[in-house]
Amino acid sequence: WRPSFKYYSKWASLFGAVVSVVIMFLLAWESALIAIGIVIFLLAYVLYKKPAANWGSSVQAGSYNMALSYCVGLNQVEDHIKNFRPQCLVLTGPPNFRPALVDFVGTFTKKQSLMMCGNIIIGPRKQKLQELNPEGHIKWLNKRKIRAFYTGLIADDLRSGAQMLVQATGLGQMKPNVLFLGYKKNWHTSHPSNVESYVAILHDALDFNYGLCLLRMKDGLNMSRVMQAHINPVFQQMEEPKLKEAENGSGCMTQETLDPEAVTAEQQASTIFQLNQGKKTIDVYWLFDDGG
Repeated sequence: WRPSFKYYSKWASLFGAVVSVVIMFLLAWESALIAIGIVIFLLAYVLYKKPAANWGSSVQAGSYNMALSYCVGLNQVEDHIKNFRPQCLVLTGPPNFRPALVDFVGTFTKKQSLMMCGNIIIGPRKQKLQELNPEGHIKWLNKRKIRAFYTGLIADDLRSGAQMLVQATGLGQMKPNVLFLGYKKNWHTSHPSNVESYVAILHDALDFNYGLCLLRMKDGLNMSRVMQAHINPVFQQMEEPKLKEAENGSGCMTQETLDPEAVTAEQQASTIFQLNQGKKTIDVYWLFDDGG
């Protein structure tokens, strides 16, 4: 409701409106009649046309201006140990396909640092433009209570799309410095070009001075078989007979996407990272490339 002033009273507003109308007629009744006539005409016109307009809120406009000012102000802040954050770019594809990867990264970026879910759509631009609609994916993230941004792009192949995301994602100092992606489970049966593309993405991330993290789970990360929607075949090939085989850059199989409303309405899949783990052991492997 508008206005949203804390001490707002509809009766005080009504009294002020009546007093204003009375003063208008006392000062110049001819001008008052003309003004009221114009207002009634405009009101009748709007009610007749019924435009589908979102009038929004001045509070939302103020929030945008404030956020923009803070982002620009960060350009004058030098990097130091107190403002360092693991700002993560996560190659999730559609986020609802890899909820475990989303939940895992969300556990340590929550309310502290930046998280961006990247979706690389492979195929001809004219045919894939409709899949760029982020509405359903953003609603899915909000419904899951994940504080993250979503960005999608169209590319000829997965590697070129990953390169574009790594170089262009972010705003000023709010820019990712860690690349997250899932472990390629079917590397021993996948097409060699898919494996080469996957490994090349890892090298590209290091070349662009990104940190690199791979998440591997026993049962895998991809839930697109359940969702029955498009996936990036470089991560995991599909085998269902209903899939449409498309001749893209890697010669792999793709499938059409779900409607954005269906993405939002689908049942949220639970993952191990949503539960209290208790006391357990985490194995951390530190890999270093010495150029040899």
